[in-house]
Amino acid sequence: SATPYPRGFKCFTCEKASDNYECNRWAPDVYCPRGTRYCFSQHMMKASGESVSVTKRCVALEECLSTGCTYIKHEEYKVGSS
Repeated sequence: SATPYPRGFKCFTCEKASDNYECNRWAPDVYCPRGTRYCFSQHMMKASGESVSVTKRCVALEECLSTGCTYIKHEEYKVGSS
């Protein structure tokens, strides 16, 4: 299909899917709105490595400046963002 504006692009999108497989399986591939230039992914896991949630969406550059993994000690979660 034609892009809705010049240099338009698509990202898979899901909000708090149970794991990456479920996100990718059901995530719609949508055109991102103007002002967003990146596809963002965040995977929250228990300290044991078990998936808690996966979120993917279109974002502006400012939301992609802090990538990598962090540990949320009081919740016992690891959060990976890219």
